[in-house]
Amino acid sequence: MALIFLSYSRDTDAALAHLLETELTNRGHAVCLDVRILPGGDFVEGIKLVLESANSVVVILSEGVVGENSEYQALEVQLALDYKKLIVPVIPPDFDWNAAAIEAPWIRSIQTFNDAVVSYDYREAFVDRVVRFAAPVKPPQIEPRIPVSLGSRLGLKPWWKIW
Repeated sequence: MALIFLSYSRDTDAALAHLLETELTNRGHAVCLDVRILPGGDFVEGIKLVLESANSVVVILSEGVVGENSEYQALEVQLALDYKKLIVPVIPPDFDWNAAAIEAPWIRSIQTFNDAVVSYDYREAFVDRVVRFAAPVKPPQIEPRIPVSLGSRLGLKPWWKIW
């Protein structure tokens, strides 16, 4: 189970954030939205604490990232980069990286990350992609095997040591 932090614009992306929260929770992951961090108190410190313990950060990008309230999303992305967290941008199909980066330069820092394009028609595949990037499954550790020949098991010397 991974702890996934959702970064989004409350003005434009709240519905998608709550949809992702529900889907990821149903798949067994712990999800943290900023509105549930602290009901009161220092909001920025709360974000820092949660991001330190999060495994990954899903950043929902849309036209809301260039709005007035985007400074918190920029802070969340910068902290995720500082803490070296997995970052998964979630973008609408018509998202223009270059136009958004002109208004919000911090977007360039995550432009090369693996992203997931929002698709309501193929919601399961979309959420699968988010999970695959945000909570990757580590392969099991396999101990290396040393090949042992039948002759060495029987105590025989290799032929090249006989001569």
